[in-house]
Amino acid sequence: MAGYMASLGHNLEAAQTIFHRDRFEQDESVPPNDDLMYLLKERKWLNGNFYADDGKGYGYDELGHAFEAAALGHPYDQPELGLHRNPASVNVATQLISVVGDNSGILADKHGLSDSLARVGAGNIDNLDWATANHGDAESGAKTRDAAFGALGSSDISVANETAKNFLSAVGRDDGGYQILSAAQHDFTTNVLKAHPNADDSLTLALGTGAETQGILDEARSDAIMSDANDSKEEKARKLSEAGEWQKYRTSTGISTVTSLVTVPFEAARATPFVTPFVDAATGAIDTQTGINIDREIEKQQKEFDAKVDADAHNMQKKFVEASQRRSVNPLDAYIAAHPGLDDRLGTTRPASASRLATSVAWGMPS
Repeated sequence: MAGYMASLGHNLEAAQTIFHRDRFEQDESVPPNDDLMYLLKERKWLNGNFYADDGKGYGYDELGHAFEAAALGHPYDQPELGLHRNPASVNVATQLISVVGDNSGILADKHGLSDSLARVGAGNIDNLDWATANHGDAESGAKTRDAAFGALGSSDISVANETAKNFLSAVGRDDGGYQILSAAQHDFTTNVLKAHPNADDSLTLALGTGAETQGILDEARSDAIMSDANDSKEEKARKLSEAGEWQKYRTSTGISTVTSLVTVPFEAARATPFVTPFVDAATGAIDTQTGINIDREIEKQQKEFDAKVDADAHNMQKKFVEASQRRSVNPLDAYIAAHPGLDDRLGTTRPASASRLATSVAWGMPS
């Protein structure tokens, strides 16, 4: 089976055909594809290679590669071909996010699968943010969500609020999944800033949702680390410190905010394993120099954050989450730094946490 999945990982058309389920994304009563459910939930995967490291003998890596090809629209090992979201890829991506989000614990002991699912989530981070911001799955507020994250069309996934958050939490428990989704969320929030030259309700929503999403990932990863009974306190502290350094993942894969500037064409911005979607706001993109200033400010604040994580590692989970939530406000501070006149409207008080950022009306009102 692992060999078959490996072949599908190189043949996106075949993978999309095998995992397709007619009308799944349009009709909530339609169940997921039988083969997808069997492979992801029901099949008992046996270790086919006891000499393989890190549980790679079970074939979860190969299964993930097949999912990547189907859901991202390119062979898993050729990300330079770019992300191609279309109805066929969205059908599979919607199934994967729904099954993982609606089945608690489904990824337990499936080592190697979370990385691939995180890439699927990263390629649809705009849609996941749209759903995360849609508290109560209400129709009200849709225009603001559309302005913040892009309107949903035939090449977009649409899932319930809890499904999106549960997916992020499930995939974020794994180290690789946490790094990938954290980097994707950071890039997307930065891109939203660059697409909004004027502060408005949609920008406030995007910043708050970005902080909320990062909070979900932080809680999931730190809980996974702290609940591992096999690790010593020192080992847990080390893992927490490493988790706080996900920015290094972006650097090692060639990802930077520069590669995903709003001025870069949509397809060209996806020449890396995942470069997150950006919003083409109706208000138009900010000028290039302001975008560069935002990049520089975020880089400066990230260096300060890295030092803080190292210093706080010994305080374990609480300090990790607190430090990471301070980082989630960095895009807001970078935006303010690039728009000096805006600071007077905000006053001297900054949102100190994700919850305050998500609930305060940041522009010109008390936080």
